[in-house]
Amino acid sequence: MTELKQHPAVINFTVRGIPRTKGSTKSFYIKKLNRTVTTADNPKLKNWADNINYLAQVHAPDVPWDGPVLLFLFFKMQKPKSAPKTRRIYAVKKPDLDKLIRAVKDSLTGVIYNDDSQVIHVYPWKDYSPTPGIDLKVISLSNFLADYKDPQKGYKDLCSIMFDEYFKNMNRVFNLSFSMDKEKSNIQQKLLI
Repeated sequence: MTELKQHPAVINFTVRGIPRTKGSTKSFYIKKLNRTVTTADNPKLKNWADNINYLAQVHAPDVPWDGPVLLFLFFKMQKPKSAPKTRRIYAVKKPDLDKLIRAVKDSLTGVIYNDDSQVIHVYPWKDYSPTPGIDLKVISLSNFLADYKDPQKGYKDLCSIMFDEYFKNMNRVFNLSFSMDKEKSNIQQKLLI
């Protein structure tokens, strides 16, 4: 089997910049133009969405994926200037995580996958970082599993990727220092994987 990190059904990339939200949109009909116009309430979204879209095109499959998709998103937010310097704080202020996710899902539509309704599960994290941006991992579930003659082995490898991502982000957010391999092994044994 191909190295999991290099698997064609797994796309990883990082976008630098301050993450922006999708926000709300409003549509209205202009009689003179005889058409409907849709506006977004976040003017800063366009540059952020364009950056995501550009890097998605660099890493995109030849044809946008059909079928179910998993998203792993780690939003690295700019720390407020008023934040304390000596103690750990969490990114519990705006922007809302769900609006950040919407902006990313829409930016990947038509490039990585055909429609954002294909996303069956999102694993999001949000934390402060000295270098704002987002780390993305996108997995085409059907393409990933198609490489396996034994579906059980495919699901085991997929679970391995999911555990690695989960524990990597747990360590990042909570500054934990436990062994991911040991913890992953304990959980896999409990799940009888």
